[in-house]
Amino acid sequence: MSLKRLLPVLTASLFLASCSPSAQDGEYPVYGDDYDLSTQDGMADYLKEYKTLPDDYIDHDAKELDGNDKPESFEANAASVKKAGEVTCKNDELLQIAKDFFQGDTDKLGKAVTSAGGPDEKYGDVFEALDIPDDAPDNDKYMAAAMTPLGAVMSCGDEFSDEELEKVAASMHTS
Repeated sequence: MSLKRLLPVLTASLFLASCSPSAQDGEYPVYGDDYDLSTQDGMADYLKEYKTLPDDYIDHDAKELDGNDKPESFEANAASVKKAGEVTCKNDELLQIAKDFFQGDTDKLGKAVTSAGGPDEKYGDVFEALDIPDDAPDNDKYMAAAMTPLGAVMSCGDEFSDEELEKVAASMHTS
């Protein structure tokens, strides 16, 4: 699969990691010590203190997925994102790809997913953790792989430096 065909799937996954219009309208509650996750600074401060994101924050945006963006073989929700992240955190290569993704290097994720061995080569353990069958639609596998950067933040945010977490917040609040 070409990176051009992969782009819509990655875009849908980034939707999970982005600040949706409803968040900008104040639909998300204020967390922790008055952290406003609808702002980049509030998000960065929250990530640096708690090293994760609240499940309901992710679940809210996952509910917004529809049509071709919604996976068929697994539920797109915070629990799935965390499962993908738990596997990512145990694999140094995938963790580095996740960190690089938030630093702006999205090519590594794209290349890992579109490698000669297909997405199963690098992300097979993620698919197993999410109970994605071998014959699942390719888009489901691409979506699961694309969830791994955010999942890593949710599952092992302590592996990210404060500077890296600031980049995560910045990537989640791009317009």
